[in-house]
Amino acid sequence: MALAQRKAEFEAMFYAIPGAVMFADTERRIVLNNPAVHEMFGYSDEELIGRTTEMLYADPEDFLEQGKRRFHTGTGVKKRAYEVRYKRKDGSVFWTETLGTPVKDGNNKPIGFIGLFRDITERRQTEESLRRSQKMEAIGHLSGGIAHDFNNQLGVVIGYLDFQC
Repeated sequence: MALAQRKAEFEAMFYAIPGAVMFADTERRIVLNNPAVHEMFGYSDEELIGRTTEMLYADPEDFLEQGKRRFHTGTGVKKRAYEVRYKRKDGSVFWTETLGTPVKDGNNKPIGFIGLFRDITERRQTEESLRRSQKMEAIGHLSGGIAHDFNNQLGVVIGYLDFQC
């Protein structure tokens, strides 16, 4: 009875989490995901369960790199959020901030990996826009300084010509 109670509590929490949460086994096959995953990626359970997470990555190299970093790590690895580009079912690419952690059984043996995803595409676009505007501002200051220096030199030349004439 206690196990059934725990299972019910877990399912209630897992499916109520507003952010996208996914559990993959040690082979990186998707085992379980909450409804927010469907909204974020556009796939149904039937399209996700049993398939590897590779189908979600925008770049196959990212899939391989994240596999090396996240799935083949020792016990001392710190759990930090990282940014990854994924793609939706419709092919559109988006950025997420992902927090992933290994899941281990009672004997400390890895049984899978749980990932929490947050779409940060809008934040990244805003940051990029800010960087562009800062570059333009820096170019404006540089251009203004060059124009000022050129004007000073031109004043000397004009003064010299006035003096000669």
